[in-house]
Amino acid sequence: MIEPDAQGHWSIDVELDRPADPPCIAFRADSLARMPIAKPDEAYPSQTLGLWPHDKLPNDLLSDSEVKAAKLYRVILVREHKPVTDAI
Repeated sequence: MIEPDAQGHWSIDVELDRPADPPCIAFRADSLARMPIAKPDEAYPSQTLGLWPHDKLPNDLLSDSEVKAAKLYRVILVREHKPVTDAI
């Protein structure tokens, strides 16, 4: 869900239902970043794999004004300027 908080700041609330332990987690992101996909015509692994340090964003992010088709980037949920990976 994308909505403003009590102070008017927009954020993203995410709830994941999955067959893992724990089966459901919820977290909040305060922004998002877009990372280009290196080989968009390759379904796997280029679009689904990619590791970066859990405490900082990758360097090669797309700018907010850069127009790209959705299959050319991955969305990274961000909280306090860091990827929200530790919740997942």
